[in-house]
Amino acid sequence: MKTKSYRDELRTSIYNEFNKEDFHVHLRDIIADKHKRVTHSCSPEIITSNVSPKKSGDYYSLMPVEGSIIVYCAKKGSPLLGRLKKAYAQGDEQALQEISKKVDAIVSKREVISVKEVVDQLKEAPAYFDLAYEHKTLVSHVGLVNGIEFGSMILPWNGGELKDQDFKLVTYLKDFESSDFEVLLVKCRPVLSKIEQEALLQVPETQLNLNIGTAAASPAACLVIVVIFAAATAIAGCASFRNRLSELVLPADRIKKLGSIGSAAEMLSQRRMVFEAHGM
Repeated sequence: MKTKSYRDELRTSIYNEFNKEDFHVHLRDIIADKHKRVTHSCSPEIITSNVSPKKSGDYYSLMPVEGSIIVYCAKKGSPLLGRLKKAYAQGDEQALQEISKKVDAIVSKREVISVKEVVDQLKEAPAYFDLAYEHKTLVSHVGLVNGIEFGSMILPWNGGELKDQDFKLVTYLKDFESSDFEVLLVKCRPVLSKIEQEALLQVPETQLNLNIGTAAASPAACLVIVVIFAAATAIAGCASFRNRLSELVLPADRIKKLGSIGSAAEMLSQRRMVFEAHGM
């Protein structure tokens, strides 16, 4: 079986596709396709991870990343989301470790296709989606292509309040077909100091979208193709990544200077930069 290094190579190959000079041509193509489709908006299913933060020991690929919201997508009828939902909600690490092994084996067989091929397949797909919080788009043009039946991506979250009902899943349907996937969001709370918690409590309800960021490693207005258990999961088992996250503390004097809104934005920015530095 291929190892974690292969997942890293896979992730790099995906990002190399995003950086090609003709990327904007394909992006424009999928945006044009959106305008030909019927839209459907609903609230995605959201749960909170009850897995205890891991301070040491063996890491595994589906381990929750503190201070994140993991977006999982799977083909309708797949038992995966149900198993993940139960394991995260019950804090069942053994179940997550077992699922991780099966996911790792499948990811090791994945290959990257070009952005043009992705767009062509999305245009033929019965559905793809955007995810937003209030009026803030978090990910765009997400679909299951290249024969992939499940995938994920990760969003930075500073731990501040988010209202589940303000998450919106906008699905773009072809010729009134039904969507062929299901989506699950898993909220993974960060470890915060008391002063950080107090600052986030002061963020007004009208500004709660400051608490969540877009998919960090994705290009602007991106094609965040759900080929990626490679991105969101390989990094979950990285000790250096987790160490960097554990070092994120906003000092009291900095919070006082920035105020609650500035502090919320700074805390999110710091977390996003760690994600980006580790290829998220």
